[in-house]
Amino acid sequence: MEPTWIILNVLLCLGCFAVCLAFVGLLPGVGQLLASMWLTVMGEQAATKGRGQVSGTDMEGINT
Repeated sequence: MEPTWIILNVLLCLGCFAVCLAFVGLLPGVGQLLASMWLTVMGEQAATKGRGQVSGTDMEGINT
């Protein structure tokens, strides 16, 4: 067997492992992080709106 075939097989196995790791581990983790951030921001906005205060995430006048 030629050395190039061995290198290609190793790279193929590592590439398949990386794709599986991304879809099984990283993608759900990032989804949970984004969902928790969204829930935190929406909860803060709802709480401040209920109290009649200005939200800390209000972006009005950010460029001035």
